[in-house]
Amino acid sequence: MNPSFSINSTRSVISSAEEETRRAFQDGRAVFLRNWPYVWAEAQAAESPVRGKVGFAPLPSARGEAGPGALGGWQLAVNARLAPLRRRAAERLVAFLTSHEAAVELALSYSRIPARRAVYGDPRVREGAPFIASLLPVALAARPRPVSPYYALASDAIQGELSAAIVGLRSPEEALARAQRIVDHLEER
Repeated sequence: MNPSFSINSTRSVISSAEEETRRAFQDGRAVFLRNWPYVWAEAQAAESPVRGKVGFAPLPSARGEAGPGALGGWQLAVNARLAPLRRRAAERLVAFLTSHEAAVELALSYSRIPARRAVYGDPRVREGAPFIASLLPVALAARPRPVSPYYALASDAIQGELSAAIVGLRSPEEALARAQRIVDHLEER
């Protein structure tokens, strides 16, 4: 890093939750934000001080190229033990919620990333939510989160260690080594 360049931030960034950081960004009190695409709709709301002033970029990687995002989404399931009438109704609901039309509405109204590739090219999305339409390459490069019955515990451990490095309790190398030991221990179970 260039020693004549620095980024100052409030100490609250080390303990703020997702919505606290979103509000600070949307209020114009933060220059950068790492969050989910739903923030786009919030930032473009009529009363938002940053409306029309927000851009986005994929996460950077150590090599300088765009890094992959994380796959995620809403998991919908139908209970196999439902009575036949309720099961058919639940299946119709899931079919509707995962349809092209529902994906278009979710993209336009809530900046939700479509699971269907064709939605990115839908003229309504390209016109009404160009931000979402432009995310197809990012979505295609995304990777799934690690599959583990201990995912939540591992995520908490990693977050705690990264926070310790950010506030200076541990060096980044020590924090990463500790996080790795915790994750390895969890996976040994």
